[in-house]
Amino acid sequence: MDAYRRVLEWEPEPDTLDPLLLWRLYHYLSSLPTSHSNSRSDADADADPELRYRVLTLLVQAQPSAQSWLALAIECLRRGRGDEAEMALQEANRLDRRNASVWGYLALLCLAKPAPSPHFAEPSASNYRDDFLAALLGDTDQDSGDGDGDGDDDDETDRSGQFAPVAAPRLALARASLKWAVKMGLQDTRLLTAVGRLFFRHGLLEDAQRAAHFSAKIQDSEGVRALLVDIAVALGLSHS
Repeated sequence: MDAYRRVLEWEPEPDTLDPLLLWRLYHYLSSLPTSHSNSRSDADADADPELRYRVLTLLVQAQPSAQSWLALAIECLRRGRGDEAEMALQEANRLDRRNASVWGYLALLCLAKPAPSPHFAEPSASNYRDDFLAALLGDTDQDSGDGDGDGDDDDETDRSGQFAPVAAPRLALARASLKWAVKMGLQDTRLLTAVGRLFFRHGLLEDAQRAAHFSAKIQDSEGVRALLVDIAVALGLSHS
């Protein structure tokens, strides 16, 4: 990994960058075993997220496209950099207003981080990154309201495990982004289910049901079935 670590110290001129090489390097790094794998040393495992992030920051300089900015936004979300992710998604959306995945991730981010930060800064302790990953991977056990077991209260949640209310402009943007994602032909069922799961976490059952139905129309899955069951139970309780 020493050769790849040198990428972190690389400060090339934008016109000297090879977008194809950077894409290949990013996909290679993404294919490596996860940090809990025994096939690599801890030092190598710890380097991968930083390397992927660095490669993507170089890529958006070499090839500022909706796809490169979207890849950077997703990496930022996984690293807990919600503000940077939002900036990257806005740039991707500016470059391609018809990119369905960008609209989908905008909806997800508005729900995962219900209030925008006043400035870009290092992320504070917050569970929005974990909920993003759990929802995207279909890990419904993370949505039981038990938290992560560390005893800390996060800014985005209350003691019951429910998310803080979404600010009205963010909720409007989330709904509009989901609408445009579907209109542009989004086929990513995991992303649609993740959006539905986060609507559910906010207690917005009709919105959650709408997102789940969009996902189920494309492909049935265990994750979307679990979400629909949770919604049905919550609706039954609300009507009892």
